[in-house]
Amino acid sequence: MVIPWIIPAALAAALVLLLVRTLGPRLFDGTLTWRYTFRCPVKKQDVEADFRESMWDGRRLDVERCTAFTPPEDVRCDKACQLLDRLPQEPVRFRPLGALCSCWRLKASVLAPTPAPRGDP
Repeated sequence: MVIPWIIPAALAAALVLLLVRTLGPRLFDGTLTWRYTFRCPVKKQDVEADFRESMWDGRRLDVERCTAFTPPEDVRCDKACQLLDRLPQEPVRFRPLGALCSCWRLKASVLAPTPAPRGDP
């Protein structure tokens, strides 16, 4: 009985993929920088921060810059935001409809009833 060549090839490919997935973060140190806007849980203000994240699993590794500090590259806190699962969003502020867009403001002349046109007899 001859084993088709596809079975050992598929097993070898699965083994290679398993090794790359297991040893990949140790062999290939890849990071990405992402910018997030959120509400800082420590400073209680809206900030914009750049996080260095792992390409392999998306873990936040470091805070590279944060607008809560001057200059933003001088981050001097304990960086607790990088340990949060979800970044806190800014609180929802309800505003009147006219404050959202100036084009939505209605003028008094638009609201006033217009007289009916008079027809000639």
